[in-house]
Amino acid sequence: MKAKKNIMWELINSIPRIIFWKTVDFKYLGANEKFIEIIGLKSVDQLIGKKDDDLSCSNKYKKYFNQYDREIVLHGKPILAIQSTLSISDNESLKISINKYPIYDDNHKIIGILGISSDASGENYNNQVYLENIIERIPYFIFWKNIDSVYLGCNQKFAELVGRKSPQEILGKTDFDLRWGRGESELYTSGDKKVMHGNPLINVEEIIARPDGSHIVMLVSKVPLLDKSGSCVGILGISTDITERKKMEEDLRIAKEKAEEATHAKSVFLSIASHEIKGPLANTISILDLMKRSIEGQTFVLNDWAELIDAEIKDAMRGIETINYLLEFLTLDLPPIQLGIESKVNIRQHLIGMIDPFEKNNSKNIAFHLAADVKVPASLKFNRSVDKVFNILLSNAVKYSKSEGEITVEVSINETDTKNYLLITVKDNGCGINKDVLSSFFSPLLADIKNNAHKLYVAPAIKLSYAKKLIELLGGNLEINSQENEGTTVSFSFPFDEPEFDTKIPTDFQQHAKKKKPVFYRKLKILIVEDNPVTARLLESEIHRLGHDVDVAFNAVDAEILAKKKEYDLIFMDISLPGIDGVELKKRLSKPHSDRPIIIAVTSHDNEKDKAYLLQQGFVTLFGKPFTREDVESCIEAVQRVLFDLEQE
Repeated sequence: MKAKKNIMWELINSIPRIIFWKTVDFKYLGANEKFIEIIGLKSVDQLIGKKDDDLSCSNKYKKYFNQYDREIVLHGKPILAIQSTLSISDNESLKISINKYPIYDDNHKIIGILGISSDASGENYNNQVYLENIIERIPYFIFWKNIDSVYLGCNQKFAELVGRKSPQEILGKTDFDLRWGRGESELYTSGDKKVMHGNPLINVEEIIARPDGSHIVMLVSKVPLLDKSGSCVGILGISTDITERKKMEEDLRIAKEKAEEATHAKSVFLSIASHEIKGPLANTISILDLMKRSIEGQTFVLNDWAELIDAEIKDAMRGIETINYLLEFLTLDLPPIQLGIESKVNIRQHLIGMIDPFEKNNSKNIAFHLAADVKVPASLKFNRSVDKVFNILLSNAVKYSKSEGEITVEVSINETDTKNYLLITVKDNGCGINKDVLSSFFSPLLADIKNNAHKLYVAPAIKLSYAKKLIELLGGNLEINSQENEGTTVSFSFPFDEPEFDTKIPTDFQQHAKKKKPVFYRKLKILIVEDNPVTARLLESEIHRLGHDVDVAFNAVDAEILAKKKEYDLIFMDISLPGIDGVELKKRLSKPHSDRPIIIAVTSHDNEKDKAYLLQQGFVTLFGKPFTREDVESCIEAVQRVLFDLEQE
């Protein structure tokens, strides 16, 4: 027995490590010679039965060997790689790494502590130092635990996060020893188990309570640590504080909601303003049109009145046109931006067709000229919103041209490496624009108007501001040059494509309506749904005059009742109805798998976005306010053609 004991001591002393063991009361039971030498004792007998505090006060190493003893006994878990530096002399130091393990009896009861340390001064220690430096400099919170969720290490950032001064204060502890918030220790421990069972946690947001009572938002990742055999031996956690980022995201979300609310409020306001302003004007124009037609050719005096009424109609139409452009200008920034459709046209014939009404209906005897460069292709494909811009330029040129003046339209091509642009220039030799006004011409409100004379330019400035913005949305540009008393030149360019040959014939409502064929008259059953009694009365009168049956409903409820009693061929549907609006009512009155009733939207909202929206909702076309007798006749005639075609199919 004594021989075996001697052999055991020889083996322990031959191991090139520091070895010691203690009771659960932290009393030394033994140690090897290397340990005895380091702490300055002559024999192991001087150590046995003593605690670290019982050692000589001159022993400056004793504090290194009692670290985490209580944690080992309390949790029964080993603590590994406890780094220490022992100062041997002024010029010499010893770096050691200590591992401590619980000692169990046969009944798995802890009966002591085993400490084994090694000299860490060599290359392995240098590698350890590098690793520690790397971990400390990574701008994340880093920790690692063993398989029992006992902390084996962390960086300084994590130690400070949990209210500790250094990583050494974390070693050997579990989450239950740290000052987490209520219920968080259980949550983290159960999460560790899931990770160690093969379910890594990657970039998961967690709200963490700090020791000072504040909360932070962390982006957390946890992965299992595996040994060479692939068995899980612990867990690695890496997290970063995203509190400021989340606050910024929340601020952006709130700002976005406020901006959307403001945009919606602006859109609603403009819609209401359009309806309230244009509705009465539309009725005025329609009434004046009926009055003019009733008195035309009656007497000399009445003819004078007819001319005055005609002039008033034109003025009111110009006012509504200006309002339209102003409202469209203000809504161009509102998402979603919906511009006109692209289509192919013969550009020369197309421009001649647009110039023709201005040439025929001007009282100044203005001469129009069109000059197209030979490089301009015969057929072009471009966004038809351009037509509005060209119409504005012609309208302004006519308004400010002199009697017997001239308006010249020039068309050319501007080629670039990436796109081809069509350049259209409209020149007039009219009164021109004052240079002070011209400097702020693209402000839709002409904020720096200085005298009454400048107010003459408000309407054309609104239109031209709208035209410039529209062209820019199409990827083009618009410029204006003018000399007072000499004339004005406005040029705009926009991208275009040369279309491929296409033999397909579209068959939508507009195509049916434009077919040049005789109209086979049939008496239609028509329903007018309109909350404005003046508008409803005007439209009803015109439809009666054409010989059709017509009913009127002033709200959605009455319209549904009438639609259940009678099969209508055509419904004129006002969009801005009280309660249930025209879009929702259209859905209720439409019949699946049936061509009837044809439902036409009646609205004063005639910008491109509203048109696109209403067509998308299934309205076959739009009937605008104000309307004239010719508008009603043309619409009814178009419906007749459509119904005839549908019956022939």
